[in-house]
Amino acid sequence: MSSVFGPVLLESRPAHIFAAYYDQLPFPHFAGPRQELVFTLGVTAVQAAVALEGVIVTLLRGHQVLAEQRWTASMLKAHTGQAQLSIAAGTGLAVPCLHFNAPGQTRADCVQARVVA
Repeated sequence: MSSVFGPVLLESRPAHIFAAYYDQLPFPHFAGPRQELVFTLGVTAVQAAVALEGVIVTLLRGHQVLAEQRWTASMLKAHTGQAQLSIAAGTGLAVPCLHFNAPGQTRADCVQARVVA
């Protein structure tokens, strides 16, 4: 899946996001069912250089927001091992293994990733 918004192109790798649903867990602090998603997000600067400031991943069921996870620039630097998050025009940056664990009482049918650049 990919989308072009202004000066950046977002792509998930693999094209289909890995997802799992757990209805019973051996850990009591994870009461109830859980759903888990893992994917790599590719951010490409299409027309001009951009500086990645953050990533927001939203888990949805239809139009209803089930959960949201925000990654700040400092979190992204630590996660990617990059000292800076500048992306030159025509190049990209991979944010590997974005892991999302959320309550599973209502199963998600959509994952939305947005970047702040």
